[in-house]
Amino acid sequence: MTHFDNVNQASTISTKYVDVSGVRYAYRELGQVNPSDPTPLVFLQRFRGTLDDWDPGFVDAMTRTRHVILFSDAGIGTSTGSAAASVDEKTCNAADFVRALGYQTVDVLGFSMGGFVAQAIAMAEPTLVRKVVLVGTGAGGNPDNEPPTDIVFNIATQTEYSFEDIRYLFFAVGREQETQAFIERVMSRSEDLEPAVGPEVMGGDGAANRGFHEWDEWSLQSPE
Repeated sequence: MTHFDNVNQASTISTKYVDVSGVRYAYRELGQVNPSDPTPLVFLQRFRGTLDDWDPGFVDAMTRTRHVILFSDAGIGTSTGSAAASVDEKTCNAADFVRALGYQTVDVLGFSMGGFVAQAIAMAEPTLVRKVVLVGTGAGGNPDNEPPTDIVFNIATQTEYSFEDIRYLFFAVGREQETQAFIERVMSRSEDLEPAVGPEVMGGDGAANRGFHEWDEWSLQSPE
């Protein structure tokens, strides 16, 4: 198992790396040395999100009682390798990453597209995943799910997000104050920053998104 810093500062914690089958995964690990719940909680990020896009306030709140690991998938940020083009591939990557750190059991928290991966890894790896936390996400293969509207897709793939883009994607109408506070927290990190996700990676994430909504649970294969 890896050593992690007993520091509750997501905005300053250093980025670490682990090599798995030719891919160098970036991650950040923080929390209490002896948390009340010792099972690590692995964060799985949204569409085009990097390690820097997690809300430091939320992460710091979780580290009061949990050992938190922020995971950057292949091809995202400073992680090397090719970006995964399916949820199954993302699932294999996440499982390989967890095992490379020496953990036999973890909890996973998935935000948006990360929630797709959280569901998939729990099904493919029932002995590896103890609990699943789903945030702002949905189920795969559900014919009642409405597809993303054109405006969501157009905003989500913008090179840079404006204030109103962030408000529209992540907050409710009338939550301008909360939106500004979130932006200030995210911008508080000034060193060891991750590069933004480019069009080639967004294409892979988009394919994974579309595939998940046509998802058949029997297609999942457990990682070797």
